[in-house]
Amino acid sequence: MAALSLPAVVLAGGSEPEAVARYLGLPHKALAVVGGKPALVWVIEALLAAERIGPVVVSTQLDAVAQIVPEGVGVAWAGGSGFLDTLAAGFAYFADADKVLLATGDLPLLSPAAVDDFARRALDSGAELCYSTVEEKRLSALPGQPSRLLIRLREGRYAGGNLVVMSRRFFQQEAPRVHLAFAGRKSGLALARLLGLRFIWGLFRGNLSIADIVAKAERILRVPCLAVDSQYPEIAFDLDKPEHIAMAEEALAQHAAAQRREP
Repeated sequence: MAALSLPAVVLAGGSEPEAVARYLGLPHKALAVVGGKPALVWVIEALLAAERIGPVVVSTQLDAVAQIVPEGVGVAWAGGSGFLDTLAAGFAYFADADKVLLATGDLPLLSPAAVDDFARRALDSGAELCYSTVEEKRLSALPGQPSRLLIRLREGRYAGGNLVVMSRRFFQQEAPRVHLAFAGRKSGLALARLLGLRFIWGLFRGNLSIADIVAKAERILRVPCLAVDSQYPEIAFDLDKPEHIAMAEEALAQHAAAQRREP
């Protein structure tokens, strides 16, 4: 029996250019050229090469992004520039899909193996919201060991990844909470309102476990959730800062050199 697969939505919309895009004078950081190709193209190629991924679409409201989407990959035109607009366009494009894999468009190091590992574990779990994480020690495999926001848990320190599996039912029922969580992801006050001060204090003290986080998410979001501890650090490597471009170039050069040495 053929393995289950997921359609994939690459998120490449937004109202204002982020730091890397502003630095390069681009409307979106997914357009940043790394190793001779835009970051968006690296993401698409990794998804297309993954065995557990079906059709791929890029969700955006930007003409510049749509113009570089490779042939055979769809474009879902977002009705606005907000995060929920981009998500809604992806779900609308795959109108028959119960779940989709979401990836940001700025992951130049993303590999098919990383995608397959995450998609397989998400599908096997049956959870309606699956979020990727990477333990700090694995980030040392990346050139320059780029700084990332790390959360201290009982099991160790973790960075958030850039792959998510989300069910249509969850998106339709909990879109306002998705928006609040995304909008407040870098605000301690916003997160405290969403999660509660006691929970935030426990997180700050490092007293919580992965199971505690998942249980809290399930109580708030009212769906089965899963945190996937990935062994692939590339899913946590996005282009947040201009210096990340040089780091990505170095990593791609090392990978190409390793492939040339293989018999």
